Amino acid sequence: MCIRDRAYRKDSTRKSRQHSPYSRKQSGLRELEHLHGASLQDLLTARPENRVIRVSFTSHTSRVAHAIVQLVREAGEPPAMFASGETCVNVAAKAMATARAALEEDQMDLVGQPQYDPQSGRCTLRLWRSRPIREPGETTRLVVKRASTIPKVAGAIAGKVREKQRVVVVAVGPAAVNRAVEAISVACSFLEEDGVDLKFCPSYMTVSERGRKSTGIAFAILAKEQSLVSCME
Repeated sequence: MCIRDRAYRKDSTRKSRQHSPYSRKQSGLRELEHLHGASLQDLLTARPENRVIRVSFTSHTSRVAHAIVQLVREAGEPPAMFASGETCVNVAAKAMATARAALEEDQMDLVGQPQYDPQSGRCTLRLWRSRPIREPGETTRLVVKRASTIPKVAGAIAGKVREKQRVVVVAVGPAAVNRAVEAISVACSFLEEDGVDLKFCPSYMTVSERGRKSTGIAFAILAKEQSLVSCME
């Protein structure tokens, strides 16, 4: 896993195991100087706004998830994740889902918000520590495929949130996951004018299609006005 030290403005595949894999035993972006080859210890001692994990094509989901969990437990807050391309965004989303499962024993959870650079298509996932997120009751499921149109998906998410519906966005495969994350980012901008702060929390989901079962990512959409998430100060 390659880790870089980046700062951002304040405004701006391995299947998850059933048990926790990590027990206690073990606005826009600003271009700044990178810290190449940074270790986990470097991130632990860095300023909170400079704790950023760069997810590369060689990154492993389990290693990224482990770094997130350790930072939450030892530094008190999770890092942001920087990913470019559908493969890296997929790993970042899975790492967050895996880290959420690991933090259950600590009675902690994670919520995230994506930001895309419109010119390069690079994604930054900002993460926050939260109290455990309650599983939503009745939800509207939006399935995203690799050919889905991002503005349409984003519009559907925003529309359901405005109707006070609880939404879960489901995607299977790197291309679909990347489109889902980008659509959530666009939906955030759509709802910003309404004064709605949109975040998400991902988890693994088994999806059946044409008699075949696949493991996908389910992004539970959290709107601040719906009081679905309460972040720890």
